[in-house]
Amino acid sequence: MKDKLISHLTLFLVFSLAVLPVVFPLPLPGTTSSYRSYRLPAEEISPLSQSVQRYRGFEIKTNLVNDEIQYQLEKNNSVEFTINDKCELQGIKIKVDDKEYGYNQVTRVIEDGRIEKNDLFAYICYRPELLNNQQVNPEEVEFKFYRSKVSPAIDPNYPLFPTLKLTADKIGIKLPQRTFVVLNGLGSASHEFFCYLDPTTSETSPQNNCILTFDEVLEMHFANQNSVALFDLGDRYARKLDYEKAEKAYLKAITLPPSEGESNYDKYKPLAELYLSTGQWEKARKYLLNLIDRTPTNFDLYVLLAKSYLLAEDYQKATEAATNSLKINAEKGQAESYAIIGQAQLRRRNFPEAIKVLSRAAVLAEKDCQQDQNLLDQFLNKEKSPKDCRLSRVPYERLIIYGLLSLGEYEQAEKGADSLLKTVPDDAEIYGWMAFIKAGKGELDSSKEMADKCLALFRKRSLGASMTTADIYPLIISVRKDSPADRAGLKRGDSIIAVNGKDLRLFREQQPPDQMIAGYLKTGNPIELIIHSAGSWELKKVKITPEELLNEKAAPIVKLEELIASSKPKIDQTELKKLQEEFYFQ
Repeated sequence: MKDKLISHLTLFLVFSLAVLPVVFPLPLPGTTSSYRSYRLPAEEISPLSQSVQRYRGFEIKTNLVNDEIQYQLEKNNSVEFTINDKCELQGIKIKVDDKEYGYNQVTRVIEDGRIEKNDLFAYICYRPELLNNQQVNPEEVEFKFYRSKVSPAIDPNYPLFPTLKLTADKIGIKLPQRTFVVLNGLGSASHEFFCYLDPTTSETSPQNNCILTFDEVLEMHFANQNSVALFDLGDRYARKLDYEKAEKAYLKAITLPPSEGESNYDKYKPLAELYLSTGQWEKARKYLLNLIDRTPTNFDLYVLLAKSYLLAEDYQKATEAATNSLKINAEKGQAESYAIIGQAQLRRRNFPEAIKVLSRAAVLAEKDCQQDQNLLDQFLNKEKSPKDCRLSRVPYERLIIYGLLSLGEYEQAEKGADSLLKTVPDDAEIYGWMAFIKAGKGELDSSKEMADKCLALFRKRSLGASMTTADIYPLIISVRKDSPADRAGLKRGDSIIAVNGKDLRLFREQQPPDQMIAGYLKTGNPIELIIHSAGSWELKKVKITPEELLNEKAAPIVKLEELIASSKPKIDQTELKKLQEEFYFQ
């Protein structure tokens, strides 16, 4: 049941480095406190100190041709640059098609090299110029070499490490120590160079000493009163399952005034949801009660507080908090308050009251949905959207069916389930409730038929691993015991990099990674995955055959079928009610 109540933190940001024609927008120098700019006129480059990193690199081309990835090394196109002990990028010289180019201005990104959109690069280069005095249109130079960017030193924590490692292995070269990427005026990455330390440099390995630590970044954003950056930072680490750093970022952010257009609820919600989604009920309650003391008329805070009590199984206080939220008489969101009260009443076995309150929640949920649709249609100035707001009632009406069953109101429960199946005809859970309804009425053959349909819908080809869409690659968040994923050694925190040799990042323009994986699983054929474990310098290949696995929610339905098979001629009502409750709590 708790899984139904916990909302997963989801935010999906995607970055592209050099292969696909999509890249994040780059700020102009001086437009944000996250950057430090300094000019590097070619004639005024300062002498290099003894501690220097001198890099040379060659162009790598990666293209999709007929759904196949082609890798190519272009040795004739090259780049060289130097990073001195003051973290200054100097002496940039790019050779492409026998012409040499440079840049007159460099911006150093003074962020943690793993943070938000800046985690892919450490420097941005501006104001391109032709160096070898050939006759080239300056506008052409400006367009073709509009911006360039240099990555931090590559290590296993670098977000694109897996792609770089795959590419290097395919071409048969060493993993780059940095990358240098050229962006054209359309924002597309037109040239990518794999860069390595020059053997003559005084440094023997690339240094990331120019990157600020996580705590330094926190203090920097806090000093700049940049709450947006702090919330972004917290979101990033929450998606990476690093809840400790996410919490630190949110705690910093909430001490700052709300940014323009941000409500107090928007400001407080991320940390509250972090606590709720990670089972930290006591922290959530203390945090929310403190906020309510300061803003006692905030409807949303009471709803979050009610959730925290419900998840902690304190049903009396959950009801009180949700009731207090309703007293504020918010224009929207009351459906959630009624739903919490209804679920608390179900847990307290006050089924008549639960049914009444959940019915109210269903009506309000549909009303809120319709209002949103009307506003959207009006805003977009087009015909009514085909979205069916009836779907917003489904979660509440499922719970009502359980309440009716618990009261022995089989006819009314069956009527409700039949109505729901017209709206969601492939809902496994509703077929499960129908199986209990038929069993309660003594229609055991029909109950077995409904149970079979339920199990068929709950049975899917799977690896037995739950994933979330992280910043670039799907991240495994749990592995089912004795599943194909478990037997193959997959662990929580592993990233799925490629399927059957196809780097998921390179295909995401065509299809989201999770959908691509699902497509392979449906075939039932063995698949080869490339996995990256956090902190590892290696990529691991595993071959896995998906299996027909039952959703864990189906366990009470399996037991129901066993009970039906053993019932001669009448089913045991006590055992039936136990299985009903087990199905509700799944």
